[in-house]
Amino acid sequence: MKRTIQSIRITTNTINTFSSQTTTNINQQQQQQPKQPQPKQQQQQNHHQQPPHYQQQQQQYYQQQYYQHQQNYQHQQNYQQQQYYQQQQNYQQHQNYQQQQPYYQQQQQQQQYYQQQQHQHGEPSFRRPSTNRFPEPSKTNKFENSNINTNNQPNTNNHQLLKKRKDEEKKLRRIGVLPSHIKPKPKSNEIIISKLAQEKKQRKLLLESSKNHNTTKNNLTSKRELAIPSAITVAQLAQLTHQKLYRLQSLMQSAGLLDTRPDRILSTDDTAYLVLESGYEPIVNDTLAYDIYPDGPSVDRSRLVLRPPVVCIMGHVDHGKTTLLDALRKSAVAASEAGGITQHIGAFEVSLKDLMAAGSANADADPAGEGPQTITFLDTPGHAAFSAMRSRGAMTTDVAVLVVAADDGVKPQTKEVIDLVRQTDIGVVVAITKCDKPGIDLHRTRAGIYDAGIEVEGLGGEVPCVEVSAVSGKGLAELAETILAVAEVRDLRAEEEGVRFEGRVIESDVERGHGNMASVITLRGRLEVGLDIIAGRSYGRVRQLITVSGEPVSEVSPGRPVRVTGWKSLPEAGSLVLGVESEEQAKRACENRVRRFEELGLAEQIELVNERRAQAREAFETGKAELEGMTRRERVAHLRERNQQASAQAKIDSRNEEDSPDCLKLVLKADYTGTVEAVRTAIEGLGNHQVKVKIVSSGVGNISESDARMAIASGAQLVGFNVKIDPMAFSPIESHKVKYTIESVIYRLVDSVTQDLVKLLPKRYKERVIGEAKILQIFEINSSSSSSSKIKSKVAGCKVSNGEIKKSCSIIILRNKEIIWKGQIKDLKQGKKETSQIAKGQEFGISFKESDHPVPSTTNNVSEPISNSNSNNGKNEEGSGGNVQGISGQTFDRFEVNDEILAIEDVLLERTLNDGL
Repeated sequence: MKRTIQSIRITTNTINTFSSQTTTNINQQQQQQPKQPQPKQQQQQNHHQQPPHYQQQQQQYYQQQYYQHQQNYQHQQNYQQQQYYQQQQNYQQHQNYQQQQPYYQQQQQQQQYYQQQQHQHGEPSFRRPSTNRFPEPSKTNKFENSNINTNNQPNTNNHQLLKKRKDEEKKLRRIGVLPSHIKPKPKSNEIIISKLAQEKKQRKLLLESSKNHNTTKNNLTSKRELAIPSAITVAQLAQLTHQKLYRLQSLMQSAGLLDTRPDRILSTDDTAYLVLESGYEPIVNDTLAYDIYPDGPSVDRSRLVLRPPVVCIMGHVDHGKTTLLDALRKSAVAASEAGGITQHIGAFEVSLKDLMAAGSANADADPAGEGPQTITFLDTPGHAAFSAMRSRGAMTTDVAVLVVAADDGVKPQTKEVIDLVRQTDIGVVVAITKCDKPGIDLHRTRAGIYDAGIEVEGLGGEVPCVEVSAVSGKGLAELAETILAVAEVRDLRAEEEGVRFEGRVIESDVERGHGNMASVITLRGRLEVGLDIIAGRSYGRVRQLITVSGEPVSEVSPGRPVRVTGWKSLPEAGSLVLGVESEEQAKRACENRVRRFEELGLAEQIELVNERRAQAREAFETGKAELEGMTRRERVAHLRERNQQASAQAKIDSRNEEDSPDCLKLVLKADYTGTVEAVRTAIEGLGNHQVKVKIVSSGVGNISESDARMAIASGAQLVGFNVKIDPMAFSPIESHKVKYTIESVIYRLVDSVTQDLVKLLPKRYKERVIGEAKILQIFEINSSSSSSSKIKSKVAGCKVSNGEIKKSCSIIILRNKEIIWKGQIKDLKQGKKETSQIAKGQEFGISFKESDHPVPSTTNNVSEPISNSNSNNGKNEEGSGGNVQGISGQTFDRFEVNDEILAIEDVLLERTLNDGL
């Protein structure tokens, strides 16, 4: 500190002296020049003409003098540094000598001890006794003081501890891990250089400050910025930060990162922390961190106004949700639904006047109060494939109406809805439909709802339960009043002015003439035409607002549904919609969201790679532990066996890849983003270990020509849900014979895809007995294949006792219920005429092919002979009973009279996706 203050004083003195010298020189030059009187006007002109040239020369002269002074100052500093280096070296040598003194003293004491022992007991033998009477000198670290026992005997504990630590260090170095407590100590030269480097930085800082440069680049107290990639290994980070690997590993251990393997891939957050701890500043870009967020809740209650409640109709499929909503809003939406089931989230507005008069005889009923005059209803699908839609409906709604059919009770989708309601803070109203059917036990239905987790009124709960009938109108007025009461208790309010717009995407699709459209429920603020908005990874500017009745409006208040056009890309269902000040801000935020989404996928891949590498490392350590304690020959044998097992496993894996399940490739198109998600989930769940579904691409809108081209290139089928095929797409579809399926009901689409999957399953056959005969007589005839008449061949004369005998079928010959031969028919004649089949009760002659077949040793999959109850029409009928047992190793020798003949035919079995599961 004193040295730095002195250097500052020297620089200030030199600058002062230099300025004084320059002023004296200028004064002397002015004195030497002869003075001539000039008029005042001339002096003013010269004053305006001479300064530029004169000032430039003066500035150059000052700079040259300043640079010369800086060089002299630098030479002086270098000389002082050399002197300082010499002093540090001398001091370090003195410290080393002081540290080594105890070691030399210990050696002298040990030598004196040996001389005393030798003088008393004579020359000690080279083999020391077990009592360790004459131990070796302790090889302790020369930088550590070693103690001597009171008995003047050397201490061996330090020697054993040092040896143990060295062995541990060798083992850990062998596996690539070196803990922090075994770090090698830095050399004395490294300490000196590091201290000198710090002092050099301080001097440089003082020098820069003396120049009065007000820039932050030369501020050496701040850390240097370091650009880091999104994925980097530990070894690469050590190189990037210019430090030893073991230092970075010890830093990771202190940070709680126990996996310090050099090949581990670090995440972005871990990399930034390690770079920060290593003395660098990770680059933080405000542009990349920019995003749009919703405003916080309003503290001023005067800004909050009552908004229409959002009521969601939820329940199991075919429990009457849409029919109930039709009765409330006096429409017929259920009749127009494909297949009679809801397959989208439908948003409707119902006036309170119509709602109150729905089940009342007074048509002029007017709702009381000065609140909102409408209620927004969401009709969610109840099919199992639309689980995500129900979740979005529960996330957006204020009051949920749980619809349960009295004749069906609680079903799986009902339980799913109950779980969603219990997870969210929304009001619940239970509506038991179809209560006017005969033989309905309403108490049992209420008990089932209570057991499922909804504590309804009448059974000790507080959840209101209303019995309704959409056909007769029973209970509709009571249900309307209950919905209004629950909404009034919740006191639903929102800001209309002075807040960023906020909404939720219910559905999105591509509509001809409008482009990308999204059904949005407004939650806060006003949605106006021309407002820039962002939803998820999509943004745009509101071009048109269309109400559920089809009328265009200029703005929408909170709590109302609306169709929004003007999106740059199709937003995802369930995304949060936010208003933005400008399109540029929306674009920046959208780009950052896309980047973060890609980084999230990269992080998942990094975790997967780290997991695989950890498994490989564990397997390596396990194999290494197995080799410890083995001789060289045992190791060679063990490694040879391991290689053989690995090669065998590789062959098995290659066969498994060849036997991998066949894929049914599909190109999927649907009308809404929500239905695309639902259909994709339903279809991808089909298949088994033999066949499976692979979605090549999916999207919203009609099947276009590009979709047809993609299906042709990938060998896929076209699947459409509630869409059509563009006229331009028919030409490539027909020319390449691409199969396509268009359905408007989801379960029909699933059935169609299931049938296509079943066709890919391998064929399975079963042997079935179609006919029985008995050998009555054996004839010997001349062989037709030989010119000599002496060679005879046997022909069996038989009679069909059951079923029929076909020439194309296989034959089994039984003797005493045991198989003696199995093969094919050579000739089948009725009289002298060749025939293809013989009916029941007819006689025939039969000969068999010469190539005999061995009889299998296991039980044959052959049904028992046909029973005598078969009719004479010759139909193939199976009898009941067990299988026929065969004799191992027998072949056809000869057939005899009274042997039985069975005609066997392969029958294709019906296949399903449950086969083999």
